[in-house]
Amino acid sequence: MFRQLTTLALVVFAASLAYAQEDTTELGYDGIVDQLNREQAASVRAHTPVVHSESSFDSVWMHGGIGLANYVEGIQFNDGTSTTLNQRGIQAALGIDLFSPNWMSEGTFRTFAEDGDGKVRSAVHEFELKVLYKDRIAASRFGFRTGLGLTGRYLTIKRKDIGEETYTTPMSVASLGGDLFINERFSLGADVNARNALIGETIDHNSFDMTLRVDAHF
Repeated sequence: MFRQLTTLALVVFAASLAYAQEDTTELGYDGIVDQLNREQAASVRAHTPVVHSESSFDSVWMHGGIGLANYVEGIQFNDGTSTTLNQRGIQAALGIDLFSPNWMSEGTFRTFAEDGDGKVRSAVHEFELKVLYKDRIAASRFGFRTGLGLTGRYLTIKRKDIGEETYTTPMSVASLGGDLFINERFSLGADVNARNALIGETIDHNSFDMTLRVDAHF
């Protein structure tokens, strides 16, 4: 009787062990794999540094400066007489990158105070907007820029015995310039500009000027 009970107990234990192994193999395998995958993913997330995406505005620089300008222009009046204007003035400029380190837009204001002789005196004020391409020369401290734009120009002429005449002329402008960077924040530069009138009903047809400038970059 004891042997029969012992044999029955061994049979029941063996069946239970086989069932447990089968249940673990069939029912627990997927759960174990899922658990391992979750633990691995959590470990990867824990050791992966957080990368903050850089806004496109973070790479945009602004540029502002002042300069001394000198312009030359030949004028022919409606009565057939002519003169050459040669004046000095000041410039203020403000520019901003166009989401690229190589392209920028720049607005400038120039004023040339009244100057001349006893026969002809003139004064000029200009508002200008340009789009420029700029770059460094072989990664050095020297850079260049070139571009095109539009100018609104106000020319006042005073002639002896005739009085004052004012001409408002829209003009196109082509610009070429260079810079010497003292550091990343400051530069010294020079521009050469050529302007041509976009209308024919004016005596202010074209001019050339050169500007020496100091700029800050921020």
